[in-house]
Amino acid sequence: MANNLTIKDGAGASQVLATTESAGVHTPKHEVTASALPTGAATSAKQDTIIGHVDGIESTLATLATSANQDIQNAGIKTATTSITRPADTTAYTAGDAIANSTSAPSAGGFVFSGIARASGKSGIMADLVVTSSNPAGGLSGEVYIFDSSVTAVNDNAAFAISDAEAKTLVAKIPFTLSANTNNSSAQVTNLAIGFETVGSANLYFLVRATSAYTPISGEELTFRLKALQVS
Repeated sequence: MANNLTIKDGAGASQVLATTESAGVHTPKHEVTASALPTGAATSAKQDTIIGHVDGIESTLATLATSANQDIQNAGIKTATTSITRPADTTAYTAGDAIANSTSAPSAGGFVFSGIARASGKSGIMADLVVTSSNPAGGLSGEVYIFDSSVTAVNDNAAFAISDAEAKTLVAKIPFTLSANTNNSSAQVTNLAIGFETVGSANLYFLVRATSAYTPISGEELTFRLKALQVS
């Protein structure tokens, strides 16, 4: 048989339908016509410009991916430890008193969790806080106020107070209560999951506030160990 079929249209006129015949089966032919490119269609110069932009995007994405991978590879747990030796007295604290290392000249800028981040402006996630005391009786309930910038130190046994400006640098407020051991007392606060970003240094700063009445021992040493995941 031959290609093409002759058929009648609605008016009874003969029309030729273009087909390709194979083994008695006719497959219609489809004609694709070309049309002019729209105004502003691609030219070699325009294509070079587009390729340049794509190359730039690819380079930027590669840099970001490398940086992200480096951060992931560098992620790790950091433990920062600071001890406070309170004055050689047994003056009782009341709720709201500051706990510090001097009644007249406590550590300037507050106490420091040194190097808790990898560098200034880097971030992390606080995981847990351990507080220990040389007082075996325990019983101290307090709060650790953590800031991203240095703060004005508060004298031991004075009313705890921070300025409005310092409050705006507050990163976390972590409560704790010491339980008695044979030779000392301790507390652990877990599952903190508190994010932070350092400012001006790789450090965080903190002050301590009593939240209930407490009678210390003379020269009592309090140690604060903050663990954090360094993520950038």
